[in-house]
Amino acid sequence: MAEPFLRDHLGADAVAGTELATWRGRATGMVDARRGVLVGEAKAEALRELVGDGGHAPEVGLGDRRSDYAFMSLCKEAYLVPGTPVDAVGADKLRKPVVFHDGRLVQRPTPLAALVAVAWFPLGFLLSVVRVAAGSLVPMPWQYHAYRALGVRITVRGAPPPRPGRASGRTGALYACSHRTLMDPVFLSVALRRPVSVVTYSLSRLSEILSPIKTVRLTRDRATDAAAIRRLLAGGDVAVCPEGTTCREPFLLRFSALFAELTDDIVPVATECRMSMFHGTSARGWKAMDPFFLFMNPSPQYTVTFLDKLPPKHTCGGGGKSSHEVANHVQRLIASALSYECTGFTRKDKYRALAGNDGIVAAPNKGT
Repeated sequence: MAEPFLRDHLGADAVAGTELATWRGRATGMVDARRGVLVGEAKAEALRELVGDGGHAPEVGLGDRRSDYAFMSLCKEAYLVPGTPVDAVGADKLRKPVVFHDGRLVQRPTPLAALVAVAWFPLGFLLSVVRVAAGSLVPMPWQYHAYRALGVRITVRGAPPPRPGRASGRTGALYACSHRTLMDPVFLSVALRRPVSVVTYSLSRLSEILSPIKTVRLTRDRATDAAAIRRLLAGGDVAVCPEGTTCREPFLLRFSALFAELTDDIVPVATECRMSMFHGTSARGWKAMDPFFLFMNPSPQYTVTFLDKLPPKHTCGGGGKSSHEVANHVQRLIASALSYECTGFTRKDKYRALAGNDGIVAAPNKGT
């Protein structure tokens, strides 16, 4: 868990430490018997193995107990700081930004924060079930008030385009959203006071059953998916998340360009979610639990910001732009509205970093 971060973000050349045992790819919490606990002389011996004969000794060694003396004696400088709190390295001092990370806890699990989370969990889970049930059973025009009554704070900014009349002959609008959690299209519908269809990749069966809006699975076959989205647009508004997967940090992943080829009626939507206790996303966890973890937060906050509809000159049909130019433009608009940073990372980059795969799994409850 620590080595990739230390190498990539802090510039460590080598890492040695107590290893946890694993069983079928899961950490057991037990110490790996082959290495043991690296304290005292064992820590010094691990350092000698890393440095090797003629290697450079570490510049600085920090310790907080007498058992660290053997390790610190090998360093050029050594400081014993018993009981002294150490501040974390600021994000501005890292070699590169932290874009991807996993796990359910929002806060650092200090003893007090861990105690509060454990004590809240039973009540939080019951509350999440009630909130999920409200989203599934309450009519869409009333969901905003139902969520507010249950402690979910929803803020709507900007002016969404009006629903086209049945006799207008127009197809529906395509809402291109940033992807914070699985609930983005649901809160978009709540903000619009009407349900919109959403296209997804490998959504869990449980999430499909509980979803208050229509969900359509895509196949990652470009021609098949384009035809499916066009059919949905012919019947009404459609929401898409061109990032392809969620991102927790203030970054936007690269946008897939398919949506830009299908219509010129594109409305960028900036979604932002704030959670205080549990993350409502996971790369390695059970995806069907994502909405429940989101709603287990005491008072989750969702902000939906409608940006101006793309003018014809910035579309493929009206302005002769390529689909990639349109997708990049929409990405920049949303990033500017959220004060986020655009990246070239993709769904595959995320899952390779966090889960060791491309984000495509066979089990229906493990979808991206």
